[in-house]
Amino acid sequence: MKYLLIVITLILIVAVIGSAQIRNSKHDLSFGSTTTGPKTTTSTYTEVCVFCHTPHSTQSTSLLWNRTASTASYAVYSSPTMEQTVPQPGAVSKNCLSCHDGTITLASVVNNPGSSGGIAPVFTAPGKIDTTVFTGIGTNLTNDHPIGFVYNTSRSTDADLRTETVAGIKVTVNATSPTRSLTLYGTTAASATLECGTCHDPHGVTGVPTFLRVSNSNSELCFTCHVK
Repeated sequence: MKYLLIVITLILIVAVIGSAQIRNSKHDLSFGSTTTGPKTTTSTYTEVCVFCHTPHSTQSTSLLWNRTASTASYAVYSSPTMEQTVPQPGAVSKNCLSCHDGTITLASVVNNPGSSGGIAPVFTAPGKIDTTVFTGIGTNLTNDHPIGFVYNTSRSTDADLRTETVAGIKVTVNATSPTRSLTLYGTTAASATLECGTCHDPHGVTGVPTFLRVSNSNSELCFTCHVK
């Protein structure tokens, strides 16, 4: 019983820390948020997490996602120096793109919370991240770092990429001086892909801007994977 209480306490602490990092950030779309980014004008939407996650009746089993999935087709990055063809974005990145490609309204919450009376949130026009008020990434990804590709496939033919580390079912790329780590998405090195979430933590990292997982001071983010 005592052990169970300790576990529950630790879970609650982690949840509070995560909420504290995202609250009033540009990913806090709740009513009353102090963000300079988009936020709902619906006063009953005071929950922070609901715009992305729900514990029940999810849109996707990926991260308990609570938004309508983007069905857009993307123009993807290509380069003669890259050893593989970049595919369409994977499920993790499409979660991000369900807001950031600008094709879906921010109000497209699948499972509206009971505290709101089950109604959908309202956002001021245009109600999505496009090119008019809040600029999104769009569907043209040709000028952005490639995502969705198997890191190991590129690394096996490129000596300038660091070797992955596999611990159980977690696959990461790690570097030292300073110590830093980026997560790949998959359970084995042969399947793990680089996604938006490899470089960005949507819940924020204290002291690091633009939701980067690692500060890019002195190009440290880039050098976590690239050996230059």
